[in-house]
Amino acid sequence: MQVKSGLIAIVLLCGSFRAMAQQNDAVSCKRKADSSFIQGNLNEAEKWYNRVLAIRTQQKNYPEVTAALTDLAALESTKGNSRKAVQLGQKALQLLPKFQNDTIAFRVLSFLSIFYDAVYRRVSAEFFAEKADALIDKSKLVQTRDEALYHFLDRGLRVLQQNDFRVADTYFQKTLSISRRDPTFDLGVLYNNMALSLSYQKKYTAALKYYELATRNRINNNAERVWLNLAECYLSLNNLPAAQKTIEMAWQNYLRNQSGGKNPPNRQFEQRYWRALGLYYKAVTKLPN
Repeated sequence: MQVKSGLIAIVLLCGSFRAMAQQNDAVSCKRKADSSFIQGNLNEAEKWYNRVLAIRTQQKNYPEVTAALTDLAALESTKGNSRKAVQLGQKALQLLPKFQNDTIAFRVLSFLSIFYDAVYRRVSAEFFAEKADALIDKSKLVQTRDEALYHFLDRGLRVLQQNDFRVADTYFQKTLSISRRDPTFDLGVLYNNMALSLSYQKKYTAALKYYELATRNRINNNAERVWLNLAECYLSLNNLPAAQKTIEMAWQNYLRNQSGGKNPPNRQFEQRYWRALGLYYKAVTKLPN
């Protein structure tokens, strides 16, 4: 009897060690996958994410399986495979009833809201977006997640494109309210979009404040667009000296981003630049001597 009990204990102990080894392996693979993804090595990242998925599936760890599927969906979207990304997102969605984790559920719903909009129908995208919104309102946990920032920003941009300025402004304000928790968040982009919303409503004086804030913050490679937006705002207010200065700043930033072949020529920006410059000279020639 003692021998049998001892054998059972050994078996249980071996099972425990095996589970711990799998857990450590999954964590290690996830770390390697994330690192490869950040470095742009997508094929390597895919290999490690699939390894995580295999381990978590074997463990029947549904929250981690769902998270792995969402990571793979994000990777496929980065590779430009939007349909495959949505398919992986749908697989993740089907697992949500098996567990309760608002943060993972939010990631899945937010992801699907973006890619249903891009690949399928806007109505379905809105359905997923509203579900994600409800989770943010319900759970304080997800409000600390980086994903919430980009979800609100994306929602604001989409409704702004539909000219629903009130709702867009609400989402931009929500983004701003939680952006302080992420020092890496690009506030310049947010301020620029807040200003655009006001400009579309012809509230140019109010828009100036946010355009100027945008120029003082990190804006990745879009600084020339923000300066040109600000220039167009000054032109609308007939502030020609400020318009001239900001048109020049827009062009200087554009040339800086073009130097050394860093970026391909942006014909749309160039057309906007020459249009703004033309409007400036047209306004100047109408001034009394």
